[in-house]
Amino acid sequence: MKRNKICFAALAVALMLGCLYGSACAVDVPAEEISIATFGVTRASDSFHITIQAKQKAHSSQSFHLTAGETVRFNASYTPDGSVDFGLIDPDGNFRYFNVTSGKIDKTMKVEKNGSYTLQIRNNSSKEIKVSGYVNY
Repeated sequence: MKRNKICFAALAVALMLGCLYGSACAVDVPAEEISIATFGVTRASDSFHITIQAKQKAHSSQSFHLTAGETVRFNASYTPDGSVDFGLIDPDGNFRYFNVTSGKIDKTMKVEKNGSYTLQIRNNSSKEIKVSGYVNY
């Protein structure tokens, strides 16, 4: 059963990646409308490159299913330095995140419950940032 869910999730994510990868670029569009194409095959990683305006956030347009105890690794860098939150919106709608100010992140988050999660990056700084990296889940 778990294997079927993983296969289904991998196929759905591959389809999403194929449809959305081209839209993850720097354009004059509100950050809420920008999709982060970050998800590949389960337990593999895909890269993303995105620009987020000051005091804005960007999130994936697709959620993905995780089981309690699974981990998500955030590995990215951004310029210029400033306060940025990297995290997941959990099944209850709460944003669980790591705050970073040094221009890079390499942290792993363990999820507490089964459900659908969505990647989100929030730019708390007063400057536009360019973020590049990957997420592994």
